[in-house]
Amino acid sequence: APSPRQGHAAILSKCDGGTDQQWQFVSPDTGAALVQPPLDTSVHVRNQATGKLLDVPRCERAAEPYGPGPVIECGTGSNSSCGDANQLWQFHANGTITTNVDGQCINAYGGTQKLQTFSCARQGTAANGLFSVSSSGEIKSKDGGPYSAEARPFVFCHSSLHSSEKETCFSSEQVDV
Repeated sequence: APSPRQGHAAILSKCDGGTDQQWQFVSPDTGAALVQPPLDTSVHVRNQATGKLLDVPRCERAAEPYGPGPVIECGTGSNSSCGDANQLWQFHANGTITTNVDGQCINAYGGTQKLQTFSCARQGTAANGLFSVSSSGEIKSKDGGPYSAEARPFVFCHSSLHSSEKETCFSSEQVDV
């Protein structure tokens, strides 16, 4: 197995309203920051606290036809080997978010906090791959999974299915990826 690298992983953690859990949706054509992502249109997803973009490292692809892909990171540069698709994403009416690298979906995997690309065909309507965007720019997961309260978020929010629990958010921190 490859040794872990230090980087900023996109993870799920408890929502706290911080700017590290708020995202802007940036038009790649005009550079304009949008309040909400337009459906079925490519955008950069930029963290408000760090300015980093959601990124598919090294333009890696999900295994075909049904495998998981790379852990999603938060990066600063595009990768010309895939036409800069590694930092372009599309939000869809069915709640999925897809990468422009290979059209695969984002999901939270294995009861962990990390996010990965994953086969949309295999994902189906499982809640760990369905998201919504709040008016403040939090990306909330519809899954009620067991995410650690100690995690420090970078990118998305997770809407708990249990009213007694706090929401958990997508965020970024320096971790082994």
